[in-house]
Amino acid sequence: MVIWNKLLLFLPWRRRARERSLAEELQTHLELAASDSVQQGAGQEEAYLSARRDLGSMSRTQEDVRAVWGWPVWEQFQRDCLYSMRSLRRAPLFTFVAILSLGLGIGSATAIFSLLNAVLLKALPYQRPERLISIREVVTPLSNTYPSLPVNYQHFLYWREHTRSFESLAAIQGWAGVAYVGGAELAKVDTAFVSANLFSMLGVQPQIGRSFLPEEGLPGHDQVAIITDSLWEQRFGRNPNLIGKTITLSYRPYTLIGVLPPTFHPFKDSELGPLTSLGKNTEIFRPLTQGDSKGWGGDYDYAVIGRLKSGVSLLQAMAELNVLEHQIDTEHALKEGLHVICARLQDVISTPVRTPLYILMAAVGLLLLIVCANLANLALARSTARVREFSIRAALGAGRARLITHVLIETLLLGIAGGALGLALAAAAVHAFTAQTVIQIPRFDEVHVDGRVFLFSLFVSLASGLLSGLLPALRLTRVDAQESLRAGSHVVAGTRQSMRVREMLIGTEVAISVVLLFGAGLLTTSLVRVLSVDKGFSAEQAVALDIALPTVHYKDSQDDIRFWERSLEALRPIPGVKSAAYTSKLPLTGESMVNGITPEGASQEMLDPATQKLIEIMYGT
Repeated sequence: MVIWNKLLLFLPWRRRARERSLAEELQTHLELAASDSVQQGAGQEEAYLSARRDLGSMSRTQEDVRAVWGWPVWEQFQRDCLYSMRSLRRAPLFTFVAILSLGLGIGSATAIFSLLNAVLLKALPYQRPERLISIREVVTPLSNTYPSLPVNYQHFLYWREHTRSFESLAAIQGWAGVAYVGGAELAKVDTAFVSANLFSMLGVQPQIGRSFLPEEGLPGHDQVAIITDSLWEQRFGRNPNLIGKTITLSYRPYTLIGVLPPTFHPFKDSELGPLTSLGKNTEIFRPLTQGDSKGWGGDYDYAVIGRLKSGVSLLQAMAELNVLEHQIDTEHALKEGLHVICARLQDVISTPVRTPLYILMAAVGLLLLIVCANLANLALARSTARVREFSIRAALGAGRARLITHVLIETLLLGIAGGALGLALAAAAVHAFTAQTVIQIPRFDEVHVDGRVFLFSLFVSLASGLLSGLLPALRLTRVDAQESLRAGSHVVAGTRQSMRVREMLIGTEVAISVVLLFGAGLLTTSLVRVLSVDKGFSAEQAVALDIALPTVHYKDSQDDIRFWERSLEALRPIPGVKSAAYTSKLPLTGESMVNGITPEGASQEMLDPATQKLIEIMYGT
């Protein structure tokens, strides 16, 4: 009950009521004592003064009573905070510079941590994400060029039929064509083919409608589609009656059966490993039926995700799959030395950017150290003018711990104010970054300022305040109070020791700055060199158009060629067009069709003993 009454005093109105009651009670005691003195023959003024002497200091009595009400340490902390705020208000320039520098430093650290948190630390937004793994195949003859490859569809089906280590396996393939959603106007939308069990395996339930049924993964039953929340909003205005209606994808009708929740973030680009090229923003999902593989060798085009059974380790699952791979290699005489590589899905997604993010976090950490050293230097310079103030407080009985606490509270208040500014700057920076579609970082669309980022910002703010105030606090409390008071001046010149401390801080700032400048210089130099590499062609004044032809109207390569030839004939006469051409793959845009070639007349000694090919090339039309 006593603790509860003390806690209630944290409520401002309860506190004010208790203060009024205390003041009234003390005044009543004073009046009663004065009344007794008057009855004994004393004068009114003399009786009042006698009563004041008997009761003692009213302020001291109030302090003693408040100590009984609540917690003395908390009361003292409140008074120190109020005094520190008044002190900072009397030095507006120092306060402004300190808060601004801390805000920039803490804001930079918080913004980078929000990115690191979303990509590396936060668990994938799926059911039991620690059981999800990514599976890739290794073809020994190609391992020098391709350390690992996506999965062959026939191998995937064989695993799904024979494995005992997985609750389920699912395959994903980005569609090389273009889907056009019919409506008031056509829109280009990225599409993916997925196993019918993908969403149930991930534990993702559509917000309206349903997921794919098992039979919809069979040929002839696959004319259904599921869309993302963003497409539902942008193209269909969140129409709740859309489920069951027909939409047109590349001139073919599909029944819309579900809309995924806004928390679902589809895999994109090469998040599931090299050569698994998915769309930059996949918004339509269709069932994967037979796949494109026409044999047991070649056509390694599918990203495969598996969910481990409870009690099965990653190594056990990989060992079982390698046994199945050996069976495939032996039974079908592939001679490819097949085996698999398994890794946690989260690790596969985050590994490409793990090291750069940690380096970036270390860089902003060094930047924050520079800010703290700079603030400590400013506080030391300011402390020179406050030596007499602290000497008077020490002479009045303030202990060293009390004085250190006061200085640290000042810098903590600066740290909290700088942290609030930094958090606002970080939120604005994150919003600006996530609006950029050209940045290709895994899970970049999940970056935002959440509770963990807020706690990080709070911790960094408090740590910065303590780190910045520790040296000034120790320096101030080591000054001889009597010597300072005898000096009779409000400003005491800095001692040789204080100058050495400030020089040390400046040296630390310079050293860290040099490290950061060298790192930034090396990165800038590397970027300039990469951009200045001769590409072998001129891209100035070149315009590229990405066009995909619907297979409904263009059924073979001859139909495609006739379309491209007619297009070039229409483009070339346009004023300002110097020349026009078409290609199936633009330079420097990734891999296309890769095949091994053997020039005529090449001797057996010139061939690669594993592949029996002389060289592998990438070609297009």
